[in-house]
Amino acid sequence: MWISWSDDNPGRRYKTCAKSRTGGCEMYVWHDDRIEDPFHKQLLIDLRDRVRHLERINSELRDAASVVAQHRSTQLELPPAPIDNLAMNQGPGYVKGFALFMLLAAFCCKCFFG
Repeated sequence: MWISWSDDNPGRRYKTCAKSRTGGCEMYVWHDDRIEDPFHKQLLIDLRDRVRHLERINSELRDAASVVAQHRSTQLELPPAPIDNLAMNQGPGYVKGFALFMLLAAFCCKCFFG
């Protein structure tokens, strides 16, 4: 049993031979009556189109996610960025930087406060 999603028979079920999908038998028999109400017929067509649109978007998003995953796997492993905080990098340069800061602070205090 299959469901037709053509504009003429949206949502209408039919039975067909198992070989019909591979180009063999073309026999089919409708299982349901034709939808006569134009509102219901158009509603099914609109819903079909919306589902197809969402399936297309989903496929595009999956493809994009796959590309991102491949890109991430090919990126080189970068070393961590250096820490620029003087309190964390207390090497020989820290003492010189601290001494310069203290001299500048003392000079500014002398200039402004006499």
